[in-house]
Amino acid sequence: MAKLRADVEGCGCVRCQQVEGTALQRSVTESLRWSSRLVLARPSIPAVFLGVGFLQLAVLLGPRELALVGALLGVAGVFVGRGYVGVVGRETLAQRNPSPASALRTVFRRFPAFAGAALLVVTLLGSTGLFVARVLSRPVRAALQAAGASAFTTDVVVLLAVAASVLYLLLKFWFVPEACFVGGYGPASALRTSWQVTTLHRRKAFFVVAGFALLLGVGVALDTRLANPESPIALTIRYGETTVVLRSFGLSFAGGVRFAFDMAVTALYSGVFVHHYVSGVFEA
Repeated sequence: MAKLRADVEGCGCVRCQQVEGTALQRSVTESLRWSSRLVLARPSIPAVFLGVGFLQLAVLLGPRELALVGALLGVAGVFVGRGYVGVVGRETLAQRNPSPASALRTVFRRFPAFAGAALLVVTLLGSTGLFVARVLSRPVRAALQAAGASAFTTDVVVLLAVAASVLYLLLKFWFVPEACFVGGYGPASALRTSWQVTTLHRRKAFFVVAGFALLLGVGVALDTRLANPESPIALTIRYGETTVVLRSFGLSFAGGVRFAFDMAVTALYSGVFVHHYVSGVFEA
């Protein structure tokens, strides 16, 4: 495990928590190269993500009513894969070589804590968005309308305020999976740890998450160009007569391409996440 020094009984230094000192000195680009080498050197990492894909495929081959189950398994599987990369990456930083079975046991043992933390994050994001939209937006609307702003402009400003508040919290809680899977924290303490790590490394965390979001944006473009809105489950935005697919699930060419792309990006960036989580807990 890798914890904040204040959460470790006794000495919580780099040596006592068994982390190589060079890990604290790598930049975002260097950690990306380190993550690439980790994925290539550990065939079990792509194997885990392939296993997630086959599990989702097996569910989707069943009745159409199980499409939602397949989508949920796909989302949960992404975090299982991220947790697996986190556990393996953390052991690699300690110059240990865990077996795939022991790493998976650790992931599944800590998954309930992550599920609880994820539920807390979703609740906080939703309640914050509602609070900004329904409470804080009232004086903003009144001020803009008094200044002569149109209803459209007022709605755009409120929408941007909601999006900014939600994105800010999402950034602050970005390392919650690593706190659970790598640090062994419980749901509430995982949120606290992620908040501390991202507060100290605000700029680095922003660039890491921005790069990840940019690559996933390519995945959205793939779905937009290739996907069929009639997929068993498709998250879409409709504007007039145009339907834009943001995310499709199901047995389709677009679904397969998007899933493979997302898995590759997640596997690569999961190594970056654990690297910066581990370096962050020692500097927080």
